[in-house]
Amino acid sequence: MIKKDLRKQYLDQRIALSRDEIEAKSQSISNLFLEQVFSPGFHYIHCFLPILKHHEINTWLIINALKGLPSPPEIVVSKSDLKKATMTHFLLQETLDLKENKWGILEPDQGVEIADDKLDLVLVPMLIFDENGHRVGYGKGFYDRFLQKCRPDCLKAGLCLEAPVPKIEDVNPADIKMDLVISPGQIYRFPLTS
Repeated sequence: MIKKDLRKQYLDQRIALSRDEIEAKSQSISNLFLEQVFSPGFHYIHCFLPILKHHEINTWLIINALKGLPSPPEIVVSKSDLKKATMTHFLLQETLDLKENKWGILEPDQGVEIADDKLDLVLVPMLIFDENGHRVGYGKGFYDRFLQKCRPDCLKAGLCLEAPVPKIEDVNPADIKMDLVISPGQIYRFPLTS
C-alpha cells in the first residue's frame, strides 16, 4: 500500500480505539521501552508529546517513569516551526511552560535549547511502519528532516500501536528508517530477522 492509503486506514483505526485501550497499549509500550530499550548510557532522550485528539500513544508514561529513575536522563521536547517544517528542541524542565499549538501538540515557548547532535535516543511518532523499518506519519516530513541532523549513532526508536505491514510502496529517498519500533507486546529491530 502507499502512504496516503495507509495514513487514512491507520488513523481511522486509531481514532476508533477507546481512551482505555490507548492507555493499556501505551503502558505496554512504556514497559517494553524501560525493560528492553532504555540504557543508563542515554543522556539526552528526545520524546514527542502526545496529540490527545489523534489518540496518540501516551508518552507521559515514559517521561514520568524516566524522571523517577535514581539517575534520570535529560528529556528533550520540541517546538515546531509550522512554516519552515522544522523543529527546535528544549529540555523538559519543571519550569518549562507548555502551550498547545494549532495541531494540538503541547510545546515549549522557550527554554534551554538542545542541539540535534546532542541526542542519544529519539522516540518517533508514527501511524504505521513496515518490515523494513520505514514509517508513515502525518506526511509533513518534520521528523525526517530532524533525524537527518542527528548523529549516526543516535538510536531512532518508533512507537506504534500496530504490528508492521509487509511493505510501504512509495518510500522516498529522504525517509529515515527506524532502528527499532516498540509496539504493544513486541519490539521490532531492523533489519528483521526470522
